Amino acid sequence: MPSRLLHIGVLSDTHFWLGTPQPAEGQLQRYSPQICAALLQDVARRPLDLLVHLGDVTCGGSHYGMSAADFDQTLDWFLARIGTLSCPVHILPGNHDLKLGETYQPTEARLGLQPQCGTGITFPAHNLHFELLNAQGHTEQDIAQAAAGAPVAGQVAPAELARLDQALHRARDMHVIVGTHQLLQPLAASAVSSEDSFVRNRQEVQTVLAKHPNVRAVFQGHAHQYDVQTVLLGHRDCTYVVAPALCLWPPAWLHLTIGPSGLAIQVRYLDLAPTLAPRPDQPDPVHVPF
Repeated sequence: MPSRLLHIGVLSDTHFWLGTPQPAEGQLQRYSPQICAALLQDVARRPLDLLVHLGDVTCGGSHYGMSAADFDQTLDWFLARIGTLSCPVHILPGNHDLKLGETYQPTEARLGLQPQCGTGITFPAHNLHFELLNAQGHTEQDIAQAAAGAPVAGQVAPAELARLDQALHRARDMHVIVGTHQLLQPLAASAVSSEDSFVRNRQEVQTVLAKHPNVRAVFQGHAHQYDVQTVLLGHRDCTYVVAPALCLWPPAWLHLTIGPSGLAIQVRYLDLAPTLAPRPDQPDPVHVPF
């Protein structure tokens, strides 16, 4: 039995932009330096064993109009700063983490990932495995044919789907948490009708997850809305969580605390006063039993 609890931070959709940002309505790109500083300060105060970013670090690709130079500058800036933390950091690419007209491979290389692949992190003393699924497994043809110049919906490549199945099999005696960018499950809080919100081959992914009864929770990004629901996966319950976006008010990340009886999920709002409004009160934690 471990002598202490395990602590993991989960964040998503920072959508940082240095230089001359052109934010979408209501987004906070102009405050990227302040949000990043507040995030690092808040995370550094916690006893984290791991920090995970579920993707959309920047505003690259389609929609925002970020230049290649701004993309490189912003990604380099964030990676340099997040690298100062004392805990390990793992980052998945989101749909906006590429230069317009390129594949995701250059970004994956900068994040220490193999093309179209994610990675897994195991904590043997806590009987826990965190599996990060790369949902930007688009072919070059997919990217070239995307209507807006870059894909929005997710796609898990066949090799990544096989890797996920093998990783979950190896972790069969552990509790498993899965993280990915686009949605595998519709939100509980609102109807999401656009296919661009989802992993296109999500049914294949869900089939793999359903084979492994030790998958306890799935964390997703992309939707920019905190959401928690427990649904039937195979023959048992699984909790699906959408992480809040740091590019919208109020910027927040998730603090996971894992113990012998389960997982507690706490929303952590950033303190950005006096630059922005004071942070709201944090809601009560959500508990996922093991």
